[in-house]
Amino acid sequence: MTTETPPADTTRKTSYRDILHSTSLLGAVGVASILIGMVRTKVVAALLGPAGIGVLGLASHIMQIGGLVGGLGFSSAGARELAAARTDQEAIGPEVVHVRRALALSTAVLGSLSAAVIWLLRAPIASAMMDDPAMADLVGWVALGVACTIAAGAQSALLVGLRRFADIARLQIGAAVLQAVAGIGALLIWGERAMVALLIAGPISNYLLGQWLLTRVERPRGVPYDAGIMTAHWRSMAALGVPIMLTMLLELGSGLVMRVAVKHEIGADGLGQFQASWSIATLYIGFVLQAMSRDYLPRLSAVVHDRDATSQMVDEQSEVALLLAGPIVVGMLALAPWLIPVLYSDRFEPAVDILRWQLLGDLFRIVGWSFSFVIVAAGRGTLHFAKSVLLNAILIGTTWLLLPRLGVEAAGVGFLLMTVVHLPLILLLVRTVSGYSWPASLRRSALLLIGFGTALAVVSRVSPLAGTLVGVPVAAVLGVRSFARVATMVELKGPLGRLARLAKALLARFETRG
Repeated sequence: MTTETPPADTTRKTSYRDILHSTSLLGAVGVASILIGMVRTKVVAALLGPAGIGVLGLASHIMQIGGLVGGLGFSSAGARELAAARTDQEAIGPEVVHVRRALALSTAVLGSLSAAVIWLLRAPIASAMMDDPAMADLVGWVALGVACTIAAGAQSALLVGLRRFADIARLQIGAAVLQAVAGIGALLIWGERAMVALLIAGPISNYLLGQWLLTRVERPRGVPYDAGIMTAHWRSMAALGVPIMLTMLLELGSGLVMRVAVKHEIGADGLGQFQASWSIATLYIGFVLQAMSRDYLPRLSAVVHDRDATSQMVDEQSEVALLLAGPIVVGMLALAPWLIPVLYSDRFEPAVDILRWQLLGDLFRIVGWSFSFVIVAAGRGTLHFAKSVLLNAILIGTTWLLLPRLGVEAAGVGFLLMTVVHLPLILLLVRTVSGYSWPASLRRSALLLIGFGTALAVVSRVSPLAGTLVGVPVAAVLGVRSFARVATMVELKGPLGRLARLAKALLARFETRG
């Protein structure tokens, strides 16, 4: 008896459906979370101004670094470990139980130690990183946020590794609502004294909701504790987690160095401008890539030793990333002069110039996004770290050198240069690690997107209104093209299918006239 292999087209369509299902679910939740966050940000910006936004962003950055270093990268490595241990996609076996126990115990120890260290060093941290010893009390509360961040990271790793996307969506939207309600409520009641509540509402909300969601996950009984197996999982997670942690620490550390340099060179208002543009450039495009990565890394880790399967998965993820994120970035480039005042206030208008540079960098970031995961999935943590050392040196060095001449706009130039260097570098590394070759069709799509974005940024710098009038239609056409292509990928039926056919007909007519 023989088993027929599914046709390649059928397998590819199934894969596209898996990608788009998880991305649409988590992406929709990401949009809702962003809208909730926009309301929160608008209130905070109106009541605290650029200086308050800058201080809050700096304290949040310190909390992120504390959570990252204290967690030793176990949250990222734990998701990969769970995906590798889960041989049966429908059931939770003994090996998954061992990974879960190892992750929970390590998290409890690491979270407690990290919080204690930050609490004891709160005064030196306030002086060195915030340039204000009076901020020691605020840094003391960061300790609680760090403990919750580490615990919430482990919870998220469990949900990602087990591919419980509905629970991930519940966690993301629920935490966003709780953070906004708690933060805005505290701000309206206590004014500037509500900084602590604004700072720790997010990690506490994530931890409490994550703990509740994990009570719903199956817990097989009768699996004995085995110190040897748990130790093996700790070693495996540490071998990958520590290089990932160091890599992410470089990225967060670079951001912290840039914030400290901006605050020292320009002042608190300049720091607020930087924080506003950085948040828009990373958050409002990052939600699409993050939604995709929740499913991508576990799936890629399972096939990374199969060269053909890896190449196919990378191509699929790359195409979907270009289709979903490309039109968003082009639209944001067109609307940059109006986004900043709407999302923050008129006092943040200088951030527009920084944002343009960063959005151009985002185009290169989108193109290279899917390739970076191959190195992590292959367990090449040291190579991943070395790459990040070079890139972050470019970011910090460029910003530091240009800051006296360009002001806070130097941060945007540094980000763009870093992403430009990253694209050919990651292609070379992925080719070395897996033998991957970038298809010509994807290369053309990427260069077309980057070309559109660059031309639009130039036009917008000369005339913001002209950039909007040109960019919005271009973004709309790109969006329609993306929708038509996605519909073809998954063979959409019903009203959406009819809408997709109409979109393809309109595009064909438009291209014929062009």
